[in-house]
Amino acid sequence: MICSSGFWRRHIRVSTICSFSALLLVLLNNTTFAADVDYVVQQARCAAKPCLHISVSFTSSGDGETLVRLPGDYAGSVGAELGVRELRAIGTASIVRAGSGDIKVAAKTGDRVTLHYALTPPETRDASSMLAGVYLPAIDTARARLLGWTAFVIPMLSPSTTRTASMTFRAADGAALTAYSNLGALGSVVEFAWHPMTIGTSVVLLGDYVSHAPSLGGGTRDSNRATLVVSGNEPARRDFKALAQDLMAVHGAIAQYWGSASTDVPLVYFGEIRDSSSSLKGSAFGAAFLTFATADRPRDGLTYLWMHELNHAWLPRKMLRQYGRRGADLYWFSEGFTEYVTHCLLEDGGFRAPGHLARELREAQKRLAAVTTPQPYLTLVQRFHSDQAAYKQVYDRGFLLAAVWDAEIRRGSAGVRSLRDALRSLVSDGAENRTVLDASTLEPVMTRAGVANFSQDVRRYVDQGNVPDLPTTLAH
Repeated sequence: MICSSGFWRRHIRVSTICSFSALLLVLLNNTTFAADVDYVVQQARCAAKPCLHISVSFTSSGDGETLVRLPGDYAGSVGAELGVRELRAIGTASIVRAGSGDIKVAAKTGDRVTLHYALTPPETRDASSMLAGVYLPAIDTARARLLGWTAFVIPMLSPSTTRTASMTFRAADGAALTAYSNLGALGSVVEFAWHPMTIGTSVVLLGDYVSHAPSLGGGTRDSNRATLVVSGNEPARRDFKALAQDLMAVHGAIAQYWGSASTDVPLVYFGEIRDSSSSLKGSAFGAAFLTFATADRPRDGLTYLWMHELNHAWLPRKMLRQYGRRGADLYWFSEGFTEYVTHCLLEDGGFRAPGHLARELREAQKRLAAVTTPQPYLTLVQRFHSDQAAYKQVYDRGFLLAAVWDAEIRRGSAGVRSLRDALRSLVSDGAENRTVLDASTLEPVMTRAGVANFSQDVRRYVDQGNVPDLPTTLAH
């Protein structure tokens, strides 16, 4: 076994010291590589603290060098790369170069390459319970919560219909360990088609997590189910059984709005955060959702959060092919229009009292009117993940534009059509072949639906931040 020559990349140490040698020999000698890319994730201790030992094996690229992406920050989290320790190549392979967020691994073409590293939790105490750290690896002796982009080394092998991948989960003693993930069914091993983005957007909940999974309307079909997963040590003051029922009601309302039940089984993680800047946080990763709230946030706040995040499984995910691109230039649509759908469904589904949507729109209008010097949209987008005021303006600009267009479509069609018809057509008409979702995609769809001045409206209300007048009536 040969370790790579030592160097430092920021705080990631690639070391000649083979402190994990015995473990690596056990892993390699007892692992049969059934897939083209194999991960093994094992609980361990590093300097008397809980950590994970992670290995990934793959076949070297045809040019003899394979580009490998290292864990990095996501959506305002800071310090993901600091948790990667003792990264090394095993066998005859060597790490030949460190770049910005990536390395290259040299090996003979066709050789099996294995990389190994230790993943430690953030150095800052309780960083993963703060808003700025919720996407960083959260690791303790009983459990671990991982987001692929911030936890896994990813060989940038091209996706292929025949290239396979697997991930195996083990306890510290080598015994099989069950994990929830969006990679496959609950279990100690998951197998899936290879794509670098699949690893990047993976969510893994390893260890003693507790699930709550009631069925919608008493049904048993997977398409009618959603799973709420919480840590084994979450505070007992929350009624998670009742929250799981709320989640199912949200799931059902969303399926009805979009016109069909998804084949995905939503996996929703909930954890408490301690942060003064925001009381709610959530992100969607395919059919997995990471959601967080402060202890003082009431039950109806979680209903709103889940309604918004689960709608992202449709808007924008089902509006373009798997791993298609939706750029930052479309946050006003993907977030603002999701916000509009969210508040419509909260009112229509009885989660909020009549008039809720109108009240939320008026509040958004007031917030934007209070901005004395509106900044260009692209300036706000640059601070979207780091400045709450910036991302709220992006939400509000899209939220109000959705209301304007919904009213315009209804007026032009004498109430026969609405914004929902335009959004559903983005899902049903050619989404499986759409590689990019941008303004040029949206314009013909909205124009056919009855929006007369798409480009002008986007320029005025999104790019420039002018505040539109609200429709006198809001039918939804």
